[in-house]
Amino acid sequence: MGRPRGTPKTGGRKKGTPNKITSSLKEFIRNLINDNREQIIKDLRALQPYQRLLFVERLINYVLPKQASVDIQTQIEAEYKALERLIDEAPDEFVNKITDKIIKIQEEKENG
Repeated sequence: MGRPRGTPKTGGRKKGTPNKITSSLKEFIRNLINDNREQIIKDLRALQPYQRLLFVERLINYVLPKQASVDIQTQIEAEYKALERLIDEAPDEFVNKITDKIIKIQEEKENG
């Protein structure tokens, strides 16, 4: 039975200390894969192209971080907010230079 709710934790692993069972299992899986690389490659080659792609896709999830999907409108709003903060914090001379540059670019577009 665990400790009663509301009582402070006094023992066990300290925060950040790896769990021995988890690290042992990870090491076992790592060794299993390393020891069977040739067989895994043979099995992978024996799969149909679609199955191979699914397998590779699943492996990629363990290697590459997942990207958060951001819709265009959310991204535009975030960029406008960042621009507003920059304008609020920047000295007036810089804001004036940026404004002049934007006006110049717009005039060049209109004049072709």
